[in-house]
Amino acid sequence: MKLSEILPQSGKQSRFEYEYDFGDGWPHEVLFEGVRRPEAGQRYPVCLEGARACPPEDVGGTGGYEVFLEALADPRHERHAEFRDWIGGGFDPEAFDPAVATKRMKKGLPDWRRMR
Repeated sequence: MKLSEILPQSGKQSRFEYEYDFGDGWPHEVLFEGVRRPEAGQRYPVCLEGARACPPEDVGGTGGYEVFLEALADPRHERHAEFRDWIGGGFDPEAFDPAVATKRMKKGLPDWRRMR
């Protein structure tokens, strides 16, 4: 579904709910703040800002993510080694880079210009 199909045509600020991964359940509240004019030479989509690292896929929703973070933070936790091996080493839940987020958003996206 395109955002243009659910956002108000007026461009006014609005909110909507989105659930990612119906199996694990990651509810999101999205705040649409408006539309900027496209910049010449800029490729879209582009992430302007954000906070915190994206949780790993299939970590078990919000409850599983809490257990994951607790286990990684405590070397004595019974699942510490399991989660470190699964994630391939360390994981910083506070890390965020808009350029990396933009790259990940664009990966695998269809060419929206051809979808009109």
